[in-house]
Amino acid sequence: MASILKTDKIEGVTASGTVQMPAGHVIQVKETTTTSTISSTSTSYVASGVVVSITPKFQSSKFVIQTSGISDYNTAPGHYIEANVYQKIGSGSYSDVGKVFRQIFGSTFGAPHYGKLILTPNTTSELSYQVYYKSSSSNGVYINAYGGQHVIQVMEVKQ
Repeated sequence: MASILKTDKIEGVTASGTVQMPAGHVIQVKETTTTSTISSTSTSYVASGVVVSITPKFQSSKFVIQTSGISDYNTAPGHYIEANVYQKIGSGSYSDVGKVFRQIFGSTFGAPHYGKLILTPNTTSELSYQVYYKSSSSNGVYINAYGGQHVIQVMEVKQ
């Protein structure tokens, strides 16, 4: 016979927040979304200004960072846009943790992009993530120029 456990809250016996979750469970999810246009004419990485912050519950957790948006260009075919995720730990500065997107444009606008990274920052200090973009020429690139959403989402996964 199967057992059924019904509850409104699970709490540790000696202190709140001490319940042990099995490895592989998502502990928390944070995301930030914008529909504002983000543009850059820089051929070096420039911050998007769209930041998501999360404070790890466990030092050994893995973090799944997912990004998406609609990319547009302002130049001839063959031009490209690149996107990397940058991470800041605590009050430190942002550093590049990996490429999530690179697209060479043909003759169309409004190409969707999606990227994912899995990181193990090994900290319980606040983590902040944002996408940095760069263009292959000074003619520029745009995110959400004609609508759409730029999203950055972070999931903490227990190890």
